[in-house]
Amino acid sequence: MLIFLSNGSRSDMTDLKNKNYVWSSTNLAEVMPGVHMPLVNELVLGCVGTILGQLIEGFTSIRVYPEMPLLMPIHGRPYFNLTLLEDFLKEMIGSEQISIVEMLGGEQETLGKTIKLSWYKKARLVCKMIVWSAQHLLLIPVRMWKRYTGVKKTQALSEMLLSSQEYTNMQPHFDLLLNAFLEILSSIMWSLFLPMSLYFFYRGTCTLWIKDKGATKNVLLSDGGEGFGSVDAFVALWEIATLVRKEQGLSEKIIQLQSTDAVLTLFNNYPEINGRFQQFLAIHGHRCAMEIDFSLPRWRDDPTFIIDVIKKYLLMPEEESPLHRRTILQQQHLEVKRKLRDSLSWWKYCILTTLLAWARKAQLKREEAKSEFIAYLYLLRKVVLHIGSLLAKNNYLLTVEDIFFLTRAEISSILLTKIECDSVNTIVVEREKQFLDDSSKELPGVIYDLENIPSVQRTDAFSGVKILLGTGVSHGVYEGVARVLYSAAEIGRVNQGEILVTDHTDPGWTPIFPVIKGMVTNTGGMLSHAAIIAREYGLPAVVNVRNATQILIDGKRIRINGDSGEVEILED
Repeated sequence: MLIFLSNGSRSDMTDLKNKNYVWSSTNLAEVMPGVHMPLVNELVLGCVGTILGQLIEGFTSIRVYPEMPLLMPIHGRPYFNLTLLEDFLKEMIGSEQISIVEMLGGEQETLGKTIKLSWYKKARLVCKMIVWSAQHLLLIPVRMWKRYTGVKKTQALSEMLLSSQEYTNMQPHFDLLLNAFLEILSSIMWSLFLPMSLYFFYRGTCTLWIKDKGATKNVLLSDGGEGFGSVDAFVALWEIATLVRKEQGLSEKIIQLQSTDAVLTLFNNYPEINGRFQQFLAIHGHRCAMEIDFSLPRWRDDPTFIIDVIKKYLLMPEEESPLHRRTILQQQHLEVKRKLRDSLSWWKYCILTTLLAWARKAQLKREEAKSEFIAYLYLLRKVVLHIGSLLAKNNYLLTVEDIFFLTRAEISSILLTKIECDSVNTIVVEREKQFLDDSSKELPGVIYDLENIPSVQRTDAFSGVKILLGTGVSHGVYEGVARVLYSAAEIGRVNQGEILVTDHTDPGWTPIFPVIKGMVTNTGGMLSHAAIIAREYGLPAVVNVRNATQILIDGKRIRINGDSGEVEILED
């Protein structure tokens, strides 16, 4: 058995730190799009990179050295070490014929390629997954304990720091908080290992036994989103909109008001509506678009996005309610299962439905883990801003938000009074200029040489393109107007029945999903947020469509096929 699982000698693993690395933002750009401030990049990428390194070292003979990070910011944008990931997969799968650039699409015009393995290698990989899963199960009590203690430490340290009005005694507690935060994040990521493995077993089984272009497996994965936090947020907002409709003339007043403060003031006159709105913020208010970037305001800080969504809901007919949609999706789900029961042998049907149950749990687990992670990021944001307010009062910073331009080491030096105010202000001014400069740049998805990064210019070279190819992730075909958005702040431009075209979505975008009838994104895969929530809303969706936001013209008609992954540009 040990010989079967072994990959033999790999002496080159110890020489990995001497390689020239290739860096990629493919798919990572969906999680952390755009340019981020130094503190955000350092803490988020540092935490996630450390945990991924632990995973790689635990499953292979690869050593992850400090001088070869798995994740790093390049001109403020997050990139992952594609070379190291490729070596990890080569050892894990036991094949040298793996190219991550080909798998993910990289700079190529074609979609990612599928890895083809012999039955021997497939069997060995399955055995490895079984062994790793058993090890994971044995360690669950230890990780649960670490998670419990990490949560307790985080809560206690956060309360202590938020109550302190003297910055000079904060440094040791701030370091302890960040270490406790890392423990929580580590346990969250480890908890995803087993369900994600079973999810990919489900997809592989569907590929073998279901001979369509993804429609069946996509419909099976959706049944209305019951239990999904992101979908529950939509339901809660729809219920608020329903209460507003019941008050005569209130809908028209809210739609006409331009100011968020004016709408909130109006809510105060209606205790039930205001109570439900405050309840929504208490449960979901730690979220926002691009929510991994904890320098950005949350819905609790600025509910403008939510107010705009409620206005959109007030213009929609009652048949678009979440309960109506959920009923339709559940009927589709049951119909597909009935057809499978008739077409598959009993043992195949039993295996497939068992894996399906685990795959749906995996989707739910991914969303729950992300929400929990964001909740602790919100707590971290509060602590960082509190420290920033104390430093601003003592003339270290011009504004509270300037603290995000500093690094962890620089903040520690300030808290230990080892750095002068003027020096801090100089650093912040330089970093702010660099941030603006980085924001104006377009970087390639794959970087082969950090010393010579080619600039990317927006181009009109796509003018003759009529059909785009991506990954179909949610069943259905829909034809409508393309609404191209570059940020969630533009959701006011979306009209009911349009097709959302954007770079990516995260849970902060979820409330706008009921307004649209289809979706196209530049990035993503079957387990991306856009894919999961589109399936739960029953929206045809195509993700991983390279340059979709450049090629598709705002306001023009397109047709999307969520099964085949085709996006067709229609004639005027």
